[in-house]
Amino acid sequence: MAPLRLFGSPVYGSVNSDYSYLPNRFQVDGVATSDTSIGRLDVAPNLRVPLSKLTFLSVNTTAGYRNTVYSRQLTSTGELVPEGVMRQYFSTRTDVIGPVFAKIWDTPGRTNIQRMKHVIEPTFSIDYISDLSNQASVPKIASDPTDYVIGGSARLTYGLNNRLMYRERPRDGRSGTTREFVSVGVQQTYYTNEQSSRFDPTYVTSTSRTDAVRLSPVALIARLSPTAMIDSNTRVEYDVNGNGMQSFSTGARLTMRSTSTSLNYSRQHLAPTSPKQSFMTASTTLTERQWRGTYVLNWDISRAYVVSQSVIGTYMAQCCGVQFELQDYHFPANAGYPVSADRRFNFGFVLAGLGTFSNFFGAFGGFVR
Repeated sequence: MAPLRLFGSPVYGSVNSDYSYLPNRFQVDGVATSDTSIGRLDVAPNLRVPLSKLTFLSVNTTAGYRNTVYSRQLTSTGELVPEGVMRQYFSTRTDVIGPVFAKIWDTPGRTNIQRMKHVIEPTFSIDYISDLSNQASVPKIASDPTDYVIGGSARLTYGLNNRLMYRERPRDGRSGTTREFVSVGVQQTYYTNEQSSRFDPTYVTSTSRTDAVRLSPVALIARLSPTAMIDSNTRVEYDVNGNGMQSFSTGARLTMRSTSTSLNYSRQHLAPTSPKQSFMTASTTLTERQWRGTYVLNWDISRAYVVSQSVIGTYMAQCCGVQFELQDYHFPANAGYPVSADRRFNFGFVLAGLGTFSNFFGAFGGFVR
């Protein structure tokens, strides 16, 4: 249920609910050897109260009560047994943006830009999660980060955002549009419980941490979009606990009338003793009436091999269409795989507004070499 104002008061209520079932069974000659399938039902009502009406200061407080039921639970030895468990906890979050500083100036020397604006936004947020009495019994499901919360903990996130915007000059009797073309932000988090640093989805490197720390990496996020054709994003995470720059990623997209091209590069070095990992992804798409073709390349730079190449073709006729994909997938050398590469062929049906439906029997073909 989307946020709804309650009884004319400044309090907004919302409810999120989700049920998921993750099958995980292994069979040998038709006989089940193991079954770790699990069901999960989650209900989370929330209340939000805006505490400031000032234009230069925004303060919002949210309180929630999450109730999650699992069809299985973990024992003290780490075994998953078919006995249900219920987890409940109370959480609060307060977000503060401001005081906001802004400067606006005219640009008479520019032909396309009428005026520019620079905005500086300090940001603060405080999260708190109540104690969890049965936290050790809760199964960890990788698809939902809330299963990894640490009870009885709080975290303080502080940062600073800089945003640059411009307004175009009026043309042909139409008013100019406003565009944010530069955005640079930096943030860091302090944890009252060090274990929370290993399960913070705000930071890319948190789930890969082997040690628990009080201070998160310093994250720098930058976005550049001078026109509607160009859009680029960069993120850097620098660990202040002695590991240096752990993560760097940057990417750009160029969009024109019938074509679009994107290039993304990422590099991770989680610890001085761990190997460096570099990865690049590139794609280009050409659209011609009902036809659309896409080429995708995934390259593992650190291990010097092309992971996969894909050619995707789509034909759309009004509300529906078909999609074909030919993928050449390579496995890393000396990794113990029985084959070095294979080719995969897939097809699916595309329905407007619903998405793509692939075949129910997996990939066709499978030319192994």
